[in-house]
Amino acid sequence: MHAEEPGGSNGTLSLPRLLSIKNGQLLTSVCPEITSLFSPRQTSGPYYLKLKGTRSDCDTELLLVSGNGCRVALRIHGTSVSLELSGDNHRSWFLPFRCTFSALSPVDCLEVFVDRSLIELFINDGQQVCTKRYYISDARLEPVFIKHNFELMIQRQVASIW
Repeated sequence: MHAEEPGGSNGTLSLPRLLSIKNGQLLTSVCPEITSLFSPRQTSGPYYLKLKGTRSDCDTELLLVSGNGCRVALRIHGTSVSLELSGDNHRSWFLPFRCTFSALSPVDCLEVFVDRSLIELFINDGQQVCTKRYYISDARLEPVFIKHNFELMIQRQVASIW
């Protein structure tokens, strides 16, 4: 079950979705045409990551965005997934936030889309999806692996659709 956060961006949808049913379960994925916006990773900017778990108890911490004394971190411990914005820039009206939920099964596949103000997670081939909006001026969009048990399968720059 998902609990909406007051003042948050619940229901935000930034990327076109493809819905499918597998073994009676509804799955959500990004439309494959999004790959036409991909290019090799070179600079700080919007990006896409695809990670595969290397163990069933994948403890992971990944810094997704940083800047102006703020940071957005992703933490995974077994089935617990947490996306957290923290920092000391109190001018942002979205500081701090924490989006935590339990995955339906241990996280072994993760797709991450990071744009200038939006993060989208696709967990276990779309079994669950998390979208969160953030506002950090002059943000550095560069993934930093702090602690991880995932294999980086794909890392790509994503051109803006706007």
